[in-house]
Amino acid sequence: MCVCVSVLLFAKGWCVMAMIEPKSQDERRVEESQFPTGMYLVQLKEVREIGPSAKFPNGNNRLVFDFEVADGPFKGKRTAYFVGKTIFRDAKTGKESNLVKLGRSMGVSKSETGFDPDTLVGKHFNAMCEQDTATPDGRTWVRAVTPAGAPGAGQPAAKPPAPPLPPGATKSEPAEPADDSRWNVWDADTQSYLVMTGKEVRDFLLGQKMAPSAISVCPEGSQDVKTADLHGFIVAPF
Repeated sequence: MCVCVSVLLFAKGWCVMAMIEPKSQDERRVEESQFPTGMYLVQLKEVREIGPSAKFPNGNNRLVFDFEVADGPFKGKRTAYFVGKTIFRDAKTGKESNLVKLGRSMGVSKSETGFDPDTLVGKHFNAMCEQDTATPDGRTWVRAVTPAGAPGAGQPAAKPPAPPLPPGATKSEPAEPADDSRWNVWDADTQSYLVMTGKEVRDFLLGQKMAPSAISVCPEGSQDVKTADLHGFIVAPF
């Protein structure tokens, strides 16, 4: 399956997969997609094309990047990343789409010029996965992904355990992020990361009455995706 920059490229012979109805996204058993939030080694098993989302019925078709956990106690579990099949979010301004950003994060060079997702099938990736505990299904979805080696291939040696703390010492906690620090915050509605300052993150948590452990963030320009509390964000009890 090829992801094309424009209708012109389709006319020049780029291939298009047969349509798959939206209901196909629920073909897997729910239990296969239920596992805890965390960072996992995954393998891309398939890329499928489905119709627009129910929320945006007049939108573009979507691509489903279908992953399988490749190692650890949850090996064999399945998860996915849904993204619109478009290169530019705004053709007039040339603003990049989430598909372009996803391709780049998965190691595709110049993904903005178009790429074939099938060339990524079979490769391994590090994926930040988040379980959606707010829904009855409780499925787990990929939120961010970067290239990785195969299980056991070129993996760094395990770090030795940290030495015990001296008597009377306490474990240090991450510093509270500065007001003007910049963060990528996952937005479930747009399926993308929003850039916020440290102050804006705290204001958002307070305004939504959310605990820092409920959202995923990473410092701008970093791949260190964790829940906000693990990055030092503290919000007073509601």
